[in-house]
Amino acid sequence: MSRTQAVFTQFLLISLILFSLPLMAEEKQFRSITREDGLSHSTVYSLLRDQRGFMWFGTGRGLNRYDGYQITQFLHDPKDPNSLPNNNAGNLYMDREGLIWIGTWGGGLSQLNPETLKFTNYQQDDSDPQSLSDNRVQSIFQDHAGNLWVGTRSGGLNKLNIKTGKFRQFHHDPKNPQSISNNRIWSIVEDQQGFLWIGTDSGLNRFDPKTETFSHFFHDPQKPASLSH
Repeated sequence: MSRTQAVFTQFLLISLILFSLPLMAEEKQFRSITREDGLSHSTVYSLLRDQRGFMWFGTGRGLNRYDGYQITQFLHDPKDPNSLPNNNAGNLYMDREGLIWIGTWGGGLSQLNPETLKFTNYQQDDSDPQSLSDNRVQSIFQDHAGNLWVGTRSGGLNKLNIKTGKFRQFHHDPKNPQSISNNRIWSIVEDQQGFLWIGTDSGLNRFDPKTETFSHFFHDPQKPASLSH
């Protein structure tokens, strides 16, 4: 390294340090939002910010909306079938239309229009194979085509056609090696090729929407490049 390069390098390092000092010296300040502020429960499972800037909290006792000043609670009302179907609102997801989806632990799936504050609920119906497969919802995801995918605790994977309100259910079938590997779904994402990747209690699955088949990826202690524990 030449003397000119060394001087330039030292100057660059000093400049970076001096530039970073105000950021390092800046003290981060946090403000807690508690039940004393109107939060319905101290356990918050998920949160999101909607298109109008409101913050939404899914809690162990209902859904909460925060406008920066006060909290509005949305709770289950057994006398109102159009209220939140269950107060254990564990999962929140906002689709491309700005609608908020709430996955509850026991009450199924709920759609909330944040402008009208009206709920539309989807629940398991054993007599209807096109209903939600399980009322305990653990994950929600919207693909590029607009379909909503819902992962459940023990009912497998669900594909919701939002326009019709009908579900297509995908269950583990021990006789079918191309079915999903486990009925407990933890997470769902989509890659650039349009494949869905689904995390289950039994490994990782890749779903091909064209063939509606699943490929499985498991941990193999004999193969270091396999899926880890």
